[in-house]
Amino acid sequence: MSSARGLLAIVAACLLALAGAGSAAAATFAVTTPGDNGDGNCDASCSLRDAVSAANIDATRDVILLPAGTLRVERFGLDANNANGDLDVNKALEIRGTGPGTTTIAAVGQDRVIDAIGADLTLVGLTVTGGIAQGEAGTNDDGGGIRAIGDDALELDQVVVRGNVSQGEASNPSGGGIFKEKGSLVVRNSAIVGNTARSGGYGGGISVTDASTVVSLANVTIAQNTAHHNGGGVHFNSEAQADFAFTTVVENEAAGAEGAISINSNLRLRSSIVARNVAPSSPNCSVADGPGSLGGNVGSASCGFTLPTDLATEEPLLAPLGGIGVPVAEPLPGSPALDRGIAPCPATDARGVARPQGGACDAGAAERPVPVVVPTGTTVAPQSGPPSSVKISGVTVSKTRFRAGPRVVARPGKGKQPVGTTIAFQLSGAAMVKATVVRQVAGRRVGGKCLAATPARKGKPRCMRFVTAGPLPTASYPAGRSSVAFSGRVGGSNLKPGRYKVELAVPSSGAAALTPLLQILP
Repeated sequence: MSSARGLLAIVAACLLALAGAGSAAAATFAVTTPGDNGDGNCDASCSLRDAVSAANIDATRDVILLPAGTLRVERFGLDANNANGDLDVNKALEIRGTGPGTTTIAAVGQDRVIDAIGADLTLVGLTVTGGIAQGEAGTNDDGGGIRAIGDDALELDQVVVRGNVSQGEASNPSGGGIFKEKGSLVVRNSAIVGNTARSGGYGGGISVTDASTVVSLANVTIAQNTAHHNGGGVHFNSEAQADFAFTTVVENEAAGAEGAISINSNLRLRSSIVARNVAPSSPNCSVADGPGSLGGNVGSASCGFTLPTDLATEEPLLAPLGGIGVPVAEPLPGSPALDRGIAPCPATDARGVARPQGGACDAGAAERPVPVVVPTGTTVAPQSGPPSSVKISGVTVSKTRFRAGPRVVARPGKGKQPVGTTIAFQLSGAAMVKATVVRQVAGRRVGGKCLAATPARKGKPRCMRFVTAGPLPTASYPAGRSSVAFSGRVGGSNLKPGRYKVELAVPSSGAAALTPLLQILP
């Protein structure tokens, strides 16, 4: 009996060993160098191309971890084995960066950035830019940023696809930013901005071609994309099933028709914004072949926004596209997108701002923080205990030159000038932030100080000083990166043309910071 049991134990061990030999565990590869050199081995010196080649060896779902910084895709040549040109993903893979504002995969314009062929691909926390899909002689090439071929899944979370181009010597290359053939496309908390489909192409931002494809977008901005044919923002050349929720589609352009969305009736929109797109025909959506509404939408009536909870309008009152990380077009005060969203809402907007900030979630990809207004003249009693240690830093603006006002208008001889800017800043902890607009004016220097230019000081040296133009609402913000839209208005009125700054202060700690010099145009 003992010998029989020993024999069975040996057989069982052999079977387990054989089973283990046939199934490799998933691997994690850490990229250590930003260049595009390497030998296909992800060792002490591991480029992104090396990591992709290593992940392509087996069928497990591997993970590639990217550092902060820019990782280049610059090897010249066209192939499908990841030796040259774009990054060829042939097996299930997740590529994870440190954030779309800190990790960038950048091609140098010789090929697209990523080509997933017959493989599930997930991208998290990064920017994809600089790709030009141009193909070999006489061929199309689709997907300037990302192409996903086959019946597989493409998933993006906290990803910015910006400044990519599809073009080809044959006709109609599609998907300047993203091209998805079959399977599924899921995009969350992301932005598809500034991509182009050239040569009569379709879908400047996104193109989906097969009727079996299932598409889901939530907390996504699709803006400033261009198609040289139809579908400046999005083009679905099929009966693909698609749902857009809390998605903003603005400022896209098509040379043919449907500047925003070229689609059949299998697209459904909820709590989204579609407006301010441009095309000779159907600038937003096609009335005859447009999407369906699930409510809570704002934008063009051509997009089927006819439910009681929708608002059909060509002007959604949004701030200019901007911000750190995932760019958004935040609703301005008085925007019809405020509190219009239909539940269920995502827990945050595309930037991570908690939803809802008011009585309901805002439509579109951005939630406007509700200001906590401190009435003028109110004295706030000092709090007991030590002062707050919250610091404010990293102040940036999306534009330094703009017009004041609630919306973009054409100026004779000047075209459409930008309106307003977005001020972004970093807080080391949650705090109230007070914003004050100050204007640069001429003064006279007296005793080392720049004082008002009165007649009595006429002979004194000239100088420039800042005087208060007015307060903006004091608001409460969470720790981390936040932003506020500034439309060049104080107290409901446009500021006069001139030079200004905005001072941001944390009253509880005394911390303060100034924006760069802003010029309000006439």
